[in-house]
Amino acid sequence: MSVLAAEAASSTPFELVLGQIAPLRLRLSLRNISKQPQLFLHDTLIQPSRLLLAGVEPQDDRAIEKFNNAAPLEMFHTLAPGKTVELISAQFEKRDGAWRIHWGPFQFNNLRPGTHSVGAEWYAARRPDAAPASTAIWKGKVTSNRLSVTLSR
Repeated sequence: MSVLAAEAASSTPFELVLGQIAPLRLRLSLRNISKQPQLFLHDTLIQPSRLLLAGVEPQDDRAIEKFNNAAPLEMFHTLAPGKTVELISAQFEKRDGAWRIHWGPFQFNNLRPGTHSVGAEWYAARRPDAAPASTAIWKGKVTSNRLSVTLSR
């Protein structure tokens, strides 16, 4: 194992930050907290972030979709040290008296009014297809901070 690969395996080079940019709009950002540029993949089909709503399981649209599971190097992005990138944003919506939010491939439907604890996580598990073995990429899970979101009646 190279020095870069050993360093990547030992600690998380990323911070995942969940914020509210409006009362019912969430934004998830990824920040490189390491001293090295980091290669990463966030893709709604292959390697999405997941919204965590306490006590609620989402419907995963990928279970009924056909999609290409390839992850060529061109799909990956490089994040410089100290830099932040927005991964996804989504809005809670009220339709026909019920709340919902669509987060990438995950749909949370029929959410009850009240205060919900919300967080997010992202699993970095993929390497670029056909990438040289020397391509350093961190693999692991990053969990965001938690927020309280109140959905009215």
